[in-house]
Amino acid sequence: MADSSKRQRVDPIDRYDVGELLGEGAFATVRRATRKSDGTAFAIKLIEKESTSADDAEHERKILSALGLHRHIVSLVDSFDVSDATAFVLELAEGGELFEKLCDGGAYSEADAASVVRQVALALAFMHTAGVCHRDLKPENLLLTADGDVKVADFGLAAFCGAGAPPMTDACGTATYMAPEMILCAHDAAAPPYTSQADLFSVGGLLFVLLAAYNAHDPRGQLSDGEIHTRIVDNEWSFDDYPSSWAHVSAAAKALIVALLEGDPAKRPTADDLLVHPWVAADGAPAAPLPDSHERLGRYNAGRKVWRAAVNAAAVFLKAPLAAAHSAENVFAAAPPAESAAAAAAAPAADKLPPFVKAELHTAFKLFDLDGSGKIEIHEVKHLVRSLGAAPADASRILQRADKDQDGSIDFDEFTALVRPLYDESSSALRRAFELFDADGSGYIDRPELSLMLRKLGFAWQGAHVFEAADTDSDGKVSFAEFVALFGRAAAEKEAAPAAADAALVMAAAAAASEAGGSADC
Repeated sequence: MADSSKRQRVDPIDRYDVGELLGEGAFATVRRATRKSDGTAFAIKLIEKESTSADDAEHERKILSALGLHRHIVSLVDSFDVSDATAFVLELAEGGELFEKLCDGGAYSEADAASVVRQVALALAFMHTAGVCHRDLKPENLLLTADGDVKVADFGLAAFCGAGAPPMTDACGTATYMAPEMILCAHDAAAPPYTSQADLFSVGGLLFVLLAAYNAHDPRGQLSDGEIHTRIVDNEWSFDDYPSSWAHVSAAAKALIVALLEGDPAKRPTADDLLVHPWVAADGAPAAPLPDSHERLGRYNAGRKVWRAAVNAAAVFLKAPLAAAHSAENVFAAAPPAESAAAAAAAPAADKLPPFVKAELHTAFKLFDLDGSGKIEIHEVKHLVRSLGAAPADASRILQRADKDQDGSIDFDEFTALVRPLYDESSSALRRAFELFDADGSGYIDRPELSLMLRKLGFAWQGAHVFEAADTDSDGKVSFAEFVALFGRAAAEKEAAPAAADAALVMAAAAAASEAGGSADC
């Protein structure tokens, strides 16, 4: 008999065949994984140790472990450490995002929406009994199994609650789904801690969107987070913003929304209350399809994704206007002739930039190059990354991604090559947002459309003068190039030369993270 003490240790990850990429985050990847012993498919989330707090990863593991397995929760099946990552093996929700599926399935009914609420309530009733508050219920976190079951996902912001748990006082989640008591905690140290009832307010926001395809507290989709928070705290919302959206919705459904969006959490239904509510219970809601429901939700869904990307893109343009505007002018230009494409690709990144862009990037580069050596060494990267409030471990990531010649430092050309892809990505995101307002495809937007766009992007400089400032050729309309130029002028008005340089450093970190991940939602 072989000596068991001499048997080779099996790495836990070797129990799985790790396959296709399902999603990416700044410091995590999610891949399909098949358990070798029985062929069962899972999602394996690999969280990079170098860039993620061990305490955060362990907290999420404890939350998921406390919940165990549940039909309506994306549950943790296994967890272990590998050399450079923490691995969570999770149930695989092969049906994708709930909202995407609803958009593809034709007009849906109140009964369909009630089924969603019932399944989410089953998950919440279980969670809250187990002493867990999700704190980030939103469309992106409602997934479907292959059989059509709704599963609540992403417990990265979840917290233990109830007896023996620390009081919950920190505001987190997405603005339009945050409960008023959570917002008050963030602004008033004397406000009492909130409870798991905050999740029920989020259910009210989700149900509102399911039935009407717009947000209760941001009906036109143009408010900043601060304005949304104010409306939530003031209980400022109405079914009258778009009456046609509610024309075929029952009084019972509206009454439930009113109850869920109640400002006083003690008066709000609990998850258990929802499960016995006549509208939520089986056969309690009308089964007739709501006219155009899937089309309206599809438009809402598309806009939600575009604006999430556009807000990030606008910040890039505002903080580094010259380099970003140059990218915007070129990212949509005709592709270079085939015979010149190879030569262009071979040229150093900095040689492809006009002087005014190189000057801006040189300013940023010098903030890294503390000793003036013309190279950015690792200790210099660590110093500035720390001053920007990021984790020192990010410095190693930036150096690793940017140091193409592997000499242990970053020269100006390597720095430029690192940040330029982020400019291109931001140009594309802003273009998609711009095209939302260009309804006739003319390539221009008018005064009210521009005002709405800037307001939704959350800039404080969107006063009545903006259209005149944007319409530089005074033709009564604003082109994409004129819109992009606004960001450069806004930065100049804020005396933003140092800020632009700082922003390029931030973008370098973001670009490095982007190469390792992508969407921070994973």
